[in-house]
Amino acid sequence: MTNDGSATYAQSRLPSELEPDLADRLAKALLVAGISVADMAAYLEVHRNSVGAWLNRRTQPRPANLRLWAIRTGVPYEWLRYGTWPKDQFEESEQVNK
Repeated sequence: MTNDGSATYAQSRLPSELEPDLADRLAKALLVAGISVADMAAYLEVHRNSVGAWLNRRTQPRPANLRLWAIRTGVPYEWLRYGTWPKDQFEESEQVNK
């Protein structure tokens, strides 16, 4: 509500703006794995400010660091980099859950 009592509405967002991006996937992988920014920085042998810059979309990690991130957090590299879950890993996880 504005001061005059009228409602204000946010501009509609495009679907592409709401899709998780690399920074979102990096953060989600850390959260689910229970790994701190400082721990990931130490594992990758980079400064924690570098990890923070990746998570805040200021820069992007090199592919080698993405691969290590995926290994450390237990997520597929393809999902981390491109946002697509590898089909063969999806099928395996479905079979385990049956």
